[in-house]
Amino acid sequence: SSGINAEYGGRSMSFFCSSVNNDLKYSEPADFKDKVESVEADCNRNLAMIFIIEEKWSKGLEYSRKALDFNENDEKSLYRFQTCCTNLGMLDEAKAVIERLLSINPSSSLYHKANQSLQVLTKKQSARQQKLYQNMFKD
Repeated sequence: SSGINAEYGGRSMSFFCSSVNNDLKYSEPADFKDKVESVEADCNRNLAMIFIIEEKWSKGLEYSRKALDFNENDEKSLYRFQTCCTNLGMLDEAKAVIERLLSINPSSSLYHKANQSLQVLTKKQSARQQKLYQNMFKD
């Protein structure tokens, strides 16, 4: 376990998992690792969400990536990862994640939401680039 060490509002976020870890120490040894990893994945996914709400895209990307280390097909973690990629202008990565969401679950509402947000951003960027190029060739 790599542990959770982040800050939110100036406070250490390790408290999110400390009480859960105390509860888990009484688990059966065979199940312990799986339970700890599940809790740690949940903590990372939730930290990603907090940073997304605060529009701290790099931190959101970091924690969604950590959550994906535990389950690379977790739709919520993929969606949060894609949201951060999109807002950081990492459009190729965002598109790859959307394709992955589609392959995992074509009827996922998160796939449709992610695809829609990427399309909006792509249109905005395309319009900006077109305007930039038009201005380059004006007399």
